[in-house]
Amino acid sequence: MRSSFPAAFSFTDQAGVALGSTGNGDNVTVTGIDNTTTLVLTGDTSCKYSINGAAWATANDNVTLNDNVALQNVASANHSTAVSCTLNLGGGDGYVESDHTRTGGGCHVATLPGREYERRVEMRVNFIPALSNLREFEGFASNDPLDSGGETAHGISRVYHPEMWIDGKPPTWEQAEAFYLALWIRNGCDALPFPMDVCHMDSCVNPGPGAAKQFLMWSGEHKDPTRQATEYLICRQEYYLDRVRKRPANLEYICGWMARTIKMWRRTVNNSWDAEVLWPNSKP
Repeated sequence: MRSSFPAAFSFTDQAGVALGSTGNGDNVTVTGIDNTTTLVLTGDTSCKYSINGAAWATANDNVTLNDNVALQNVASANHSTAVSCTLNLGGGDGYVESDHTRTGGGCHVATLPGREYERRVEMRVNFIPALSNLREFEGFASNDPLDSGGETAHGISRVYHPEMWIDGKPPTWEQAEAFYLALWIRNGCDALPFPMDVCHMDSCVNPGPGAAKQFLMWSGEHKDPTRQATEYLICRQEYYLDRVRKRPANLEYICGWMARTIKMWRRTVNNSWDAEVLWPNSKP
């Protein structure tokens, strides 16, 4: 057996790291050799290695028995996007190598009272900008006596969701994010193409999941997602008008409801520039 062939080794991949962050993988110790062997690093341009705690480097080098090798790279600035480095030791026919991958913005656990929801690495990235868009419409406290939902915070009603009002206190934005993540998953937004996913998410919040399911059914004959989204949002506007007919007090809210629906259409279906900026996963 040639003594320049090292023993097999592996690195542990990392998921859910901060976007654009610089981080190190676990270290590996070179074994299985009794003389010098080659080290070659390939992969993303941010990849670097360090031998025995020395300065980070990228050029080919040599290692010996019991040397300690660490890898470093910069995570992607995009959610659920992997950046990989490959460390090769030995070269020739007897080489061994292993990949180290860091995936940005992936899995983490958002906690609600008594429940946990996992943000899946494979989840469509549109949830994040959809949440930011939602915060524009719902990111405030309200206690309108004419609103049947009563006191609300971040769009979460004290009447309809008392479990979110712990000890009578309004939910924080972090709790609201977990709440809306559960709503996104529970109502199948991950399975919908853009722009239906973000339109359906917003409708699940206002006017609510029951009405949103009806909009989804009524617009389902369209195969093109942009045509379906247009029909979907028209159904939403017709629903609001019907609410005013049935309860004239709702006339106070109709301008806001209509403006919100029009903004959703402009930001998704109508304005391709906004779609590219706000919704990075905008291809159907």
